Amino acid sequence: KKANIGVAMGKSGTDVAKEAADMVLKDDNYASIFEAVKVGRIVFENIRKVIYFLLGSDGGIPIVIVSSLLLNLPLPFLATQVLWINLVSNGLQDVALAYEPGEKDISKKPPRNPNEGIINFSIFKRIMIVALVIGTGTLFMYWYKLSQGSSLIFARSTALNTLVFFQFFHVFNSRSFEKSIFKIHPFSNPFLLMSLTLALLAQISVLTFSPLHFVFRTTQLDYITWIQTILVALTIIIVVELDKLFFNINNRTNS
Repeated sequence: KKANIGVAMGKSGTDVAKEAADMVLKDDNYASIFEAVKVGRIVFENIRKVIYFLLGSDGGIPIVIVSSLLLNLPLPFLATQVLWINLVSNGLQDVALAYEPGEKDISKKPPRNPNEGIINFSIFKRIMIVALVIGTGTLFMYWYKLSQGSSLIFARSTALNTLVFFQFFHVFNSRSFEKSIFKIHPFSNPFLLMSLTLALLAQISVLTFSPLHFVFRTTQLDYITWIQTILVALTIIIVVELDKLFFNINNRTNS
């Protein structure tokens, strides 16, 4: 009566047992339960990773827009540019995250509380941190270019590129909630590398290809601005790596 689910044998079990069971073992092998739990944990973690990536990345957009309005700055993004961000940065990487192979020690982790939702407190806190860093960094680059006398279209292109690269780097953070990105094999998820390559080529084209300039109201950036946007976007890795470090230290202390 205390069991979470009922398991029946697929070969030797009776039809009544199969109908009443939540899980049916077609091969009558108890080891299949272990593999099923392992796969289930990987699927659940990947769902968490995708949601964490999307909410953290997209959370920076309203921060930039609202902050710009409070500072009496022009809107940093046009509607087509926001759609471009969701299409290029989110539309490819979130699908690739769903193919994460799973961490090697996932079977050794203690059972999750059945009442715990997909977003727990630690993940929610990190989503807020990520959104704040992305929003602040993008707003800074936008304000900086305007204060230097750049045109509005140039400042918007800079903000767009900064936000996109923030998301490029953040997708690596999203591959694990505990492990450092430097301890994860970069080629363990080839779909992610493919999606990043396609997204990078698309982002370069929207800033260098004249017909796309007209569609998305962008312009070509100089090399200095490219370097600046990439360096600012790299701060998301530093911040999340520090948060992972503190999280792991706190877990070891409590255990």
